[in-house]
Amino acid sequence: MSEAGVGFPKALVGIILLFFSANFFIHGCKSTESAYVDDVQFEVVDSLLGLPYFAGEPQLSIRPPSNYYAIADSLFGPLEVGLAQTMVSKSEIDLLQCYADSNFSAYMLIMSKEQLRLDSDTAGFFGRYFTSLIASYGGDNVLNNEFFVGTVFVKQFIYTENQTVHLHLFCMQPGNAALEIHYLTPHAKYQNMLRVIESSIGSLTPFNKEQR
Repeated sequence: MSEAGVGFPKALVGIILLFFSANFFIHGCKSTESAYVDDVQFEVVDSLLGLPYFAGEPQLSIRPPSNYYAIADSLFGPLEVGLAQTMVSKSEIDLLQCYADSNFSAYMLIMSKEQLRLDSDTAGFFGRYFTSLIASYGGDNVLNNEFFVGTVFVKQFIYTENQTVHLHLFCMQPGNAALEIHYLTPHAKYQNMLRVIESSIGSLTPFNKEQR
């Protein structure tokens, strides 16, 4: 993507890196068992959403909230470093796109998870993920479930930390890398934003590169 996105003020970059350090992997899971729903029907409201973002390797597209703005690519480097430092596994972060509202208080991150695929050890990955959360943060504040949006398998967890509600999704289809979607929303805005976020999740759509 070009530099024609919205850029953070310089002072805000450090704040965001600190924010991620405190928040990216938080708390524990209430249970290592996941609630499973075969197919979730999200109402997609076009007026609430912006133009789709096409993630090439996962071959998935998703639409951000209409009042979110794309962040300039020049800030991806420091954001990726800050995110990677928060990962228990210290794995490399591939940040594809970042959106923020006009107040820089709510965010939507789009990332590629190359090592996570449906034909890989997903149970082991998520087991280690939840174990690390429980060990670090306790086991009372995280909800997790899994479902399909159309043909796209989604593993989701939801937690609240420092008055911020996190929805973190791993979206997968056979033969492709996983797409990570992470919504960070102030608790005070969450109820008003819930319908928008659900519309965004419901916009998940597979595509062939030839269709772009």
